[in-house]
Amino acid sequence: MAFGSATISQQIKASLPSINLPTTYSVPCDMPKMDRVYSSGTGAGQVDGIHSKTYSLAATPTTLDLTAMTDPNGAAITCSTGRIRSLWLQNLSNYAITIGAAASTQWLGMLGTTTSTLVVPPNGILTFSDPTTVGTSAGAYVDSTHKSLKIDPGANTVQFNLVILFCSAQS
Repeated sequence: MAFGSATISQQIKASLPSINLPTTYSVPCDMPKMDRVYSSGTGAGQVDGIHSKTYSLAATPTTLDLTAMTDPNGAAITCSTGRIRSLWLQNLSNYAITIGAAASTQWLGMLGTTTSTLVVPPNGILTFSDPTTVGTSAGAYVDSTHKSLKIDPGANTVQFNLVILFCSAQS
């Protein structure tokens, strides 16, 4: 699959009821821009594969093999020794989802250790980005000993969207 470029964008909207503040009080409302644009390739700031899928789990954890993912058309993504540039998980459920602590070959990326976990709250969004790291075994790299991402719904039935942008090289 030819890959042109990718943009990850998260828009945050909030509305607040009228708040009675003193006239000398100001509230900074500007947020930093959260868009990330990747070009096609295998270097810093580049991606050459995308996985996008809605998953459903019924009270049973699943462990994703990051070296054996598919693109939206079902074609295999080559990432046996590469890295994840961005990961976005949207919990569509009213129950928390726990990420991490795979039985073996845990992907360290955003987790740091083989036993670390993150909890995505009900209807929450988890975003992770490692846009420019290069080098073998640096940053959010994927290889045969760092490839498993466990997703655990606990005793609940959950649904979530998962988008991962891959770079097929560690260099």
